[in-house]
Amino acid sequence: MREWMRHKVVRIAMWSILSVTGLLLVLLVCIQSYITAHRQELLVRVHEQLQSRLQGKLTIGSLEVNVWRHLPRVEIILKGVTLTDTVYQRPILSVQAASTRIGLFEITGKDPVISRIKFSDGYLHVLTDTTGYSNRYLLQLKKKDQSNKNPGGNIMIAEVELENIDALAEDRIKNKRFEFLFKKLNARIKRHRDSTLELHIKEDAVIRGLGFNLAKGSFLGEKQVEGRWKLSYRPASKQLEFSPAEIKFQGQPIVVQGSFNFRDPEPNFRLGITARKIIYKNAGALLTERLAQKLAIVDLEKPFEISAAIAGSLKGGGQPSLSVSWKVKDNRLVTPVAVLDSCSFSGSFTNERIKGQPLGDENSQIVIKDFTGKWGAAVFKGSTTTLTNLAEPAFSFDLYSDCSFPALNNQFGLRSLQFVEGRAKIALHYRGPLVKNTSFFQHINGSLAVENGAVHYAAKDLLFTNCNGTLYFGADTLQMNDLKCKLGDSEFTVNVDGKEMSSLAQDDDPHNATLSCSVYTPSLNLADFRHLFKNQQKKPVEEKKKSGKTSHSLWRFDQVLEKGSLRLQVKADALKLNHFTAEALTGTVLFRDSDWQLRQVSVRHAGGLLTLNGDVKHLSERHHDASVNMVLKDMDVRKVFYAFDNFGQKAISYSNLRGKLNTDARLRLALNERGDIIPGTTNGRVWFSLKDGALVNHEPVQKIQKFVFKDRDMSNITFAAIQDSLIIVNDEIEIKRMEIHSSVMTLYVEGLYSLKGNTDISIQVPLHNFLSRGDEKHPQNRGVDSRNGPSIYLRAKPDVKGNIKLGLDLFKKFRKRGKGKLDNDRQNEK
Repeated sequence: MREWMRHKVVRIAMWSILSVTGLLLVLLVCIQSYITAHRQELLVRVHEQLQSRLQGKLTIGSLEVNVWRHLPRVEIILKGVTLTDTVYQRPILSVQAASTRIGLFEITGKDPVISRIKFSDGYLHVLTDTTGYSNRYLLQLKKKDQSNKNPGGNIMIAEVELENIDALAEDRIKNKRFEFLFKKLNARIKRHRDSTLELHIKEDAVIRGLGFNLAKGSFLGEKQVEGRWKLSYRPASKQLEFSPAEIKFQGQPIVVQGSFNFRDPEPNFRLGITARKIIYKNAGALLTERLAQKLAIVDLEKPFEISAAIAGSLKGGGQPSLSVSWKVKDNRLVTPVAVLDSCSFSGSFTNERIKGQPLGDENSQIVIKDFTGKWGAAVFKGSTTTLTNLAEPAFSFDLYSDCSFPALNNQFGLRSLQFVEGRAKIALHYRGPLVKNTSFFQHINGSLAVENGAVHYAAKDLLFTNCNGTLYFGADTLQMNDLKCKLGDSEFTVNVDGKEMSSLAQDDDPHNATLSCSVYTPSLNLADFRHLFKNQQKKPVEEKKKSGKTSHSLWRFDQVLEKGSLRLQVKADALKLNHFTAEALTGTVLFRDSDWQLRQVSVRHAGGLLTLNGDVKHLSERHHDASVNMVLKDMDVRKVFYAFDNFGQKAISYSNLRGKLNTDARLRLALNERGDIIPGTTNGRVWFSLKDGALVNHEPVQKIQKFVFKDRDMSNITFAAIQDSLIIVNDEIEIKRMEIHSSVMTLYVEGLYSLKGNTDISIQVPLHNFLSRGDEKHPQNRGVDSRNGPSIYLRAKPDVKGNIKLGLDLFKKFRKRGKGKLDNDRQNEK
C-alpha cells in the first residue's frame, strides 16, 4: 500500500480529486450562503417567473433552498403556496409546502428535467358553480409571449408526489362530485417520442366519494385504497387507459382496469373491478351509499367472488351504467329473520333492468339464482330470487325444503310444540317490500306438509301421532285442510283457520290471534284428554339463543298456543269415557290461556239428547273451577245412572231404575288434574222430571215390608210422574217436599241426602196406603199439599257404619229440628 502511494501519478490524481472536491464544496457553500443572503430577492424572482406562466393569483409565503440534502440536485421548497381565482377569490390550490429538485447544472438548461415535485398538506378544489363559472382555467398555463426573444424551454417533470392532499372536483350544474384524500402518492412520469405519457403510480389514498349524479348518491364513500397503477395517456386521442392492476381495497385485494375518453362530443369512461375474495360490506361499497344502506340489512360472513363493470358519460346529467355479478359458496347468510348456513348461489345486479329506460335505482334489479342454504338441519333451495327497484325495493323469492320434521325444532324453538318424528316439506313465498322489521311477515306465505309426523303439544301434554296433512299460512291467516292425526285411541281429521296472525309479528297483543279448528273423529275417547286439566309447564325451559324477528314471532306464537285463543269445533260419531257412551257429538270448545269454555255441546245418549254449556277456570295445578248448564231430554234413567256411575251416590243403583228422565242442571264444582270431581265441591240446582218411572229390586225400599205392606209387590214399583228440584250444597242434596205416588204407596219425602254421612230424610206414609188400592197400573199424583189424613213418619239416617237405616219418627224430631235448617239452606241458595 505504501509503495502504491509513492507513485507520482497516483499522488497527483489524489490531490486533483481532493482539490476539485474542495473547490466544489467551497462553491456549494458559496451558493448556499448567497441564496440564504438573497432569499427574499430569489423569492420575488421565483414568484414573478411562476406568476408569468400561471393564471390566477399566486401567493408564496416563504422560500427555502438546500443544496446539500439531495446532491447533485438542488431542493427548492416553497411554503404557504396558494393559487386563487380572480372572481371568487377562493384558492383552487392551497398547500403548506411545494418542493422540487433540479440538477445543479440543469437549472440554466433549455429543457431542465425536474427530478421531483411534491405537494404536502393541502387541497385542490376544482369547481363549476351553478352559474356556469369554473376555475378550471387556472389549471392551464398562460400562452408564451411570442415577442420574447428568449422564451426559454419546456420544463420536464419526472416525478410528482402528493402527501396529505385532498383533491375535490365538483360540477354543481351536472350535479357531480369526486373527492380523494391522497395520504401518499408517487407518480413517475415518462414521455415517449409519440407524446404518449406513461405514469407509474403508487398510492395510499381514501376515496371520499365518486358522485356521477349526486341525486342518486355517491359510489365508494370513505374507502381506503392502496396499490400500484400503470397509466398511459395519448394526447392526440385524449385517451387515458390503465391496465389491470391489483390493489388493496379496504385491505382486500381487487383487480381494477379501465379507460377514460376525454374526446368530444361524447367523453366517457369504463371501469372493471374483480375480486376473488371480498367481504360483503366492501362489496356493497361498489354501489351508491343509499343502495349499500338498503342492502346492509343482510350480511355474508365469509368472503366471496365478485366482478363489477361501471360505464358512463363524462359530460354529466346521467347515472353511469352499473352491472355486478357474484358467486357465493359455502357461506353464512345473516338476515333480520333467520341465519342460513352453507349457502351457495350466484347473482347479478343491474341499474338497467328495462333497456332504453333511464339508468338508476328505479330501473335496478338484483337476481339470485340456484340458491341453497341450511336453516339449522333443513336445507332450502330456490331457483330465482329478485329484488326490483331499489328506490322502493320489491322483494320476491320462492324457497323449498324437504327435511325431517324434528329438524325444525331447534329453528322454531317452540316451547309449546315439539316435533317428534316424520318428514316435512316446506314452501316459502314472499312478495313485498325489502324491510328489516316485523312487517316482513305480512307479505310471506307458504305451506308446511307433514308426512307420518308426531307432535307433542307440551302446553297440554298431548302427543299427536300419524300426522299427515298440509298447513297453509299467509300474512294474517293460517289454514289446514283435512289433517289426519291420532291421539291415543282416537283418530282425527282436523281443519284449522287462524285469524289476526299478523299480531304475532307486530307489537300488538298476541292474544288477538285466534285459532279456530274443526275436528272430526269417528270415535272419541275422552280419557285421552285428561291432560287438558294439567297445569302448563312452569319450570324454566332451556332455550337455544336465537336472534332476529323470527324468534320473536315464534315466541309470540308460543304465547298463542299457551295463552291465546284456540277454538275447536268438535264432531264425533261415537264418544266414550269410562261407562259413558254416546253418539253424534257436536259442539265448540274455546281454549284461552289455561281456561276453556264449552258451548252448544250436544250428544245423543241413553236414547235421548244431552246439551251442555260450561266453563272451566284454572286456579292452581290441581284445582279447576267449573260451571255447567246441562239439559238431559228423554233419556233412559237406567243408562244415565250407569254412565255417570250413579252420580257418586250409593243409595240407588242404575240397576234399580227405569223411566224417561228430563233434567235441567246448573252446577258449580271443582275438578282435579285428572278431570275428576273433587269431593265436597258440587253446588247448584237440578230440575228433573221422571216419567214412566219404576224402582226395581231396591233393597232399602223392600225393607219397608218389615213394617208395613207385606202383601204388596215391592220388587217392581211403578210411579206417577216425579218432578221437582234439588238443591246441592257442597255435595249435600236438599230434597224439597216431594210426592212419590207409586203402585205400592204414596209417599212424601223431604230432607237432606249427604255424601258426607249427614243424610237425614223424612218419609211421610199416609195411613190410607194401608187400605186396599186395587190394581193401580197408572198412578196419578195428588199434589204435595193434598190432604192425606193420619200418617206414619219414618226417618232415614246413617248408622255407625254409614249405612242408611230407616226408623220410626214417632215424635216428629225431623220436623222440629230439620225443617228450620232446610228453610235456611233454601234461602241461602236463592
